[in-house]
Amino acid sequence: MPTLIFDCDGVLADTERYGHLPAFNATFEEFGLPSRWDEEEYAERLQVGGGKERMATLFRDPGFVEAAGIPDDEKERSDLLLKWHRTKTAHFKRMVADGELPPRPGIARLIPEALDAGWTVTESHLEVVGKIPGGSAEAFRAAAEAAEKGCPISRLLNTKITMEAKLEG
Repeated sequence: MPTLIFDCDGVLADTERYGHLPAFNATFEEFGLPSRWDEEEYAERLQVGGGKERMATLFRDPGFVEAAGIPDDEKERSDLLLKWHRTKTAHFKRMVADGELPPRPGIARLIPEALDAGWTVTESHLEVVGKIPGGSAEAFRAAAEAAEKGCPISRLLNTKITMEAKLEG
């Protein structure tokens, strides 16, 4: 049976450059934060896994902390990160749903050709690893399951997407 496999996030579209980066910057603007990442800085930030964790690197900059009025309390900072990340995720989901992420070269040709030839997307499996020091495994699993059920990509492709999630740290 002929098979066409798309490996992971970022294969069909450059989701980092055209999705996540603009979503981060829209979030910074929405909250009036004194930060805007360009492609070069964002490439460095990608060395940090996870959106919340990338945003948390802002707290390392005393100038940002002072200008943004970031509290010293870790719980308050954690709450800010969660709020910012929810907003960033909403921006990203809207961009995907609105078709704002351009396909990678060749994808716009390849997908219709595969569909015209009778190929279908049958399923996708994701492996998600969270690194949340002191995080609750139950809360992480619940959040991951909610994301799986509400996945805009699976609704867009009308396909089965399964997920395996685990919490580290």
